Amino acid sequence: MSDHEITSRFCGDMGAADLATALPNNCKDVEQIFQQVNKYEKMKALKQLLDENDGKRILVFVKTNRSADFIAMMLSEQRNLATFIHGDRLQHDKDLARQDFMSGHLNILVATSAAVCGLDIKHVDIVVNYDLPTSVDEYVHRIGRTRRVGHRGKAISFFDIDHDSSLVEDLTRVLWPANQPSPDSFVVGGAATCQTNDAMADFNGAPAAVSRGLLPAEQRRARVGDDAAWTLDLLVLLPH
Repeated sequence: MSDHEITSRFCGDMGAADLATALPNNCKDVEQIFQQVNKYEKMKALKQLLDENDGKRILVFVKTNRSADFIAMMLSEQRNLATFIHGDRLQHDKDLARQDFMSGHLNILVATSAAVCGLDIKHVDIVVNYDLPTSVDEYVHRIGRTRRVGHRGKAISFFDIDHDSSLVEDLTRVLWPANQPSPDSFVVGGAATCQTNDAMADFNGAPAAVSRGLLPAEQRRARVGDDAAWTLDLLVLLPH
């Protein structure tokens, strides 16, 4: 059973219509940043991110148990205070890792989605999607862990265009209503074809060539304005 299947089973399912309604409200208080990296660059990017946010409590999500083991080990060898939780750890070890993180004894927790489902992990300063999930509802579950009353959360996601491009359209539905800046990593080469439906093709009354992402980013912004242009940028996928 995948992480997403376990999370859906125990954390509850949201229908497509409910999800579309709920996403904007759930994400407005979270700053969402996407950094384009390939799988070979992720570890270096994570180390740089941790160095830039030294002392903050950071929850790092990975896809597999093996990745959690490896990343926590590598960070510990580099003197980063890290622990990890995944499905293969004994319950006692999971509880100890959670306590170490929440107490501030260790500032970095590496985890799979399934392993932390249902756990109340407070005071998370930054959520890092080292591996993006395969569904947008799981993405929302993850980044929601950095939200709390009176505090704007922060989520940083490593976007691998070879593996994550199928998420772009769904992520647009999260980012646009939350007034998030345009992730340049979602745009391929500044000009590409856009996979979308007819209803979105003439977004905000933009000319067809603009709405379909056929003009360079600067010209799109000049024609339809910054707010509309970055939304159009989000819809641009790999050429097909």
